[in-house]
Amino acid sequence: MSDVNASDKPEQKMMEHEDYVKKAEAEKYSGGNPPLEEDYIAARKENLAEDQNRLLREKGIKSIQGRMEGAAGKTDQEFDETPTDAKATPETIQAEGEVRPEALEPKAVYERNGYEYKTDEQGRTKLVTGDLALEEGERSSLQTEVGHMGLAGDEGGHLIGTRFNGPTDAFNLVPQDANLNRGEWKSMENSWAEKVKNGQDVKVMIEPAYGDDSIRPESFEVLSQVDNELTYTSYLNQPGNETKGE
Repeated sequence: MSDVNASDKPEQKMMEHEDYVKKAEAEKYSGGNPPLEEDYIAARKENLAEDQNRLLREKGIKSIQGRMEGAAGKTDQEFDETPTDAKATPETIQAEGEVRPEALEPKAVYERNGYEYKTDEQGRTKLVTGDLALEEGERSSLQTEVGHMGLAGDEGGHLIGTRFNGPTDAFNLVPQDANLNRGEWKSMENSWAEKVKNGQDVKVMIEPAYGDDSIRPESFEVLSQVDNELTYTSYLNQPGNETKGE
């Protein structure tokens, strides 16, 4: 797994670039910025973007190491805002039969088909992790039921796709915009499937982000690791297949 040199202090470098850009832009609009410095401002902006991406990558690496490898200690708060001292290790549930939405336990861990699902205090799936395998799973009518629990234009979306043996349980289903499910989300799964087919190791971590008490995610944070390459994308759960960032 790739690593980032902590001595580079990307947060500090990022702040330095950001402060410079703000100051230079202010001088530019007040007429105090020499024309020859335009290229330098542009270069500092590029440095700022690079440091932002590097910092995100560093956060992602720490998080995916802790979540996927079961490392002890603190996990990165980019994906989990729960204070460390308030965390408790919940009992892993090996459910018998299909788990329906009303049966989901709060603050629980479910395991099925090699994937791990963690629920929040309301029983909503907050985190999914696992190694993808190309194995066709089953479908059930629960997918349609979950889709009807969302907004008009939603359908039941699998967090782990059926083609990867994603289970039919409620902890693997959320109301998802049909355009997203059949568009950008499907394209992402197609890319993963091709890599698995080619013999590459694909690990994923998916975090639905909720607003208020809704069971419908507002967005999805997706972190995938293909061999040693880490990729982060955040999808908005709305029409238009818009992404929050990559």
